[in-house]
Amino acid sequence: MTDLVNGIFSNDSAFGRAMNAVWVTVIASVLFALTTLPVFTIGAGLCGLNYVMIRYRRGELSEKGVVKTFFEGFRNNFRQGTIAGLVLTGLFVLLYLENFWCTEFGGVFLVFRYSLFGIGVVLVCIALELFPAMVTFNGSLRELVYDAVFFAFAKPLRLLGILASLVLPVYVTVANPAYVPLTGFLWVCCLTGIITYVAAALLLPVYAPYLAAHDATDSAQNPAQPQEVTNGH
Repeated sequence: MTDLVNGIFSNDSAFGRAMNAVWVTVIASVLFALTTLPVFTIGAGLCGLNYVMIRYRRGELSEKGVVKTFFEGFRNNFRQGTIAGLVLTGLFVLLYLENFWCTEFGGVFLVFRYSLFGIGVVLVCIALELFPAMVTFNGSLRELVYDAVFFAFAKPLRLLGILASLVLPVYVTVANPAYVPLTGFLWVCCLTGIITYVAAALLLPVYAPYLAAHDATDSAQNPAQPQEVTNGH
């Protein structure tokens, strides 16, 4: 009986792995919520969150744990992540204001709302791809934006899966304002982590050939001390 219980609750069992995934998701989500309270750090927070999930999916999380890994990704990508977050936030605010004024003016201006919606969708797709790429590959912010666009449209079905994981909880939240306290609690505790986990699971197979090439080149150049592919900048 003891062996059975130990087997069920072992870290290598299906139950143990599931509980470990829940633990990682909850802790990373709460850390993201806390580090984005100043608002301008939302980009760096997304870097920390994606860094945790990508390393977890690659089996590289156990050495440092969730908290240290999160702040490593947050700190190492702070500059680029903050700039990207501020630029994207500014663009989304601008689109919202443009949509508001088009609605207020009415008439022919209502047609422009469709264009604004399309631009917004493209920006969301780029944002969903940018921060995982930022914590996975080295490069300037411009190069990483190019990478995000490339990965976003190279595998559109995977992109749709990531987009669906974001749109569904957002829709449920917006469509049920009476349950905002509950949905807000879920966003803080797990939803951001779940969305990022889904993104990591879908993107890592796409990244695999490039990561393998990076690992092979890096090992050949410095076999004694190979670098981590997921180092921040």
